Amino acid sequence: ASSASYLVASWVSAILVPEPWSTGMVPRALLASVLGLVILFGLRDCNHLPEQLIERLFWITAALYLLSPSQFPWYFGWIVPFLCIFPVRGLLLASALLPLHYLYFYLDAKDLKSLYVNGVVWLMWLPVWGLISLDFWSAQRASAFEA
Repeated sequence: ASSASYLVASWVSAILVPEPWSTGMVPRALLASVLGLVILFGLRDCNHLPEQLIERLFWITAALYLLSPSQFPWYFGWIVPFLCIFPVRGLLLASALLPLHYLYFYLDAKDLKSLYVNGVVWLMWLPVWGLISLDFWSAQRASAFEA
């Protein structure tokens, strides 16, 4: 089952890259590049407190999951321990919506895989990405006012 981030990367690569190359590896390379940027940004300076390092490692782990082409629910287990320390609303919502992933197997057996890809995936991940984005921008605005 494809993730929302993989579907978006596939759409972008279909626009930017000619047909034979736009499937498969190009969307994965795009997601890997974004993940690389997240890792570089997260580890850009080494003068953090241990708490800051743990938070950055949390975000890198979350990005690894969120940018994965396949987001199986059991992979989310990497993030759950961090949520006890950093209760990010979008990721907490993801943990509640993850059981919807299992609709894939039912819909695929009924030859309705496109319903999963074009509906359920977006139902699961748009609210999650929306909350994460909202929290990120709110934090950015708050830090701008503090400076």
